[in-house]
Amino acid sequence: MQTFINKVDDVIPKLLKLDRDTLYDFKITKHREKRSLDANAYYWSILSQIADVMKVDKEELHRDYLKHYGVRTQVMLPVKGDGYFKYYDLDGIREVNGNRFYVYNVYKPSSEMNTKEMSKLIDGIMIEFHNQRYFNHKTDKYLAHSVKGYKLTDNKEEIIASAKDYRTRAFNQLVKASKTLKAMGENDNIRLEIKDGEFIVAQF
Repeated sequence: MQTFINKVDDVIPKLLKLDRDTLYDFKITKHREKRSLDANAYYWSILSQIADVMKVDKEELHRDYLKHYGVRTQVMLPVKGDGYFKYYDLDGIREVNGNRFYVYNVYKPSSEMNTKEMSKLIDGIMIEFHNQRYFNHKTDKYLAHSVKGYKLTDNKEEIIASAKDYRTRAFNQLVKASKTLKAMGENDNIRLEIKDGEFIVAQF
């Protein structure tokens, strides 16, 4: 297998040298540079600051941000995939032609991201970093999200609408998790409580 990383005008002469009577499989993709080590260091620096403010483990926070702002691939396995991937979660169980498959969301590690993917991840944590400052009353501006993207605002109605959307999506994820566990024969009755801004999940 040969890989050419070059402009079209430089690649065509190489293609013309190939045997004209042989069939070839070609895969052409737009080249992207790997993200720099500086970008990764910057990401972990901001992540550590957020983790300190939130008083949470930075590795767990890293997993959460990969899920929200990283690169996701879905895979189906005939057996449980625990331990097969570094960052993943179970999305559900699917029956195909009478066979049971486990469907997993697999998230690309930041160390394997290219420049564009890393930029999206950093943009995501910068939003989180700013809104953590809002939560702690260090700024009166909130980065609210909508179908049009993110907007820096101090408008109460826009902030409330953004918060309610977060809540709806969180509940939808809980419902999906519950259905998945019940499909596997697991008990998943839960009681939810939010106290002093902290989310408490009591399972019974």
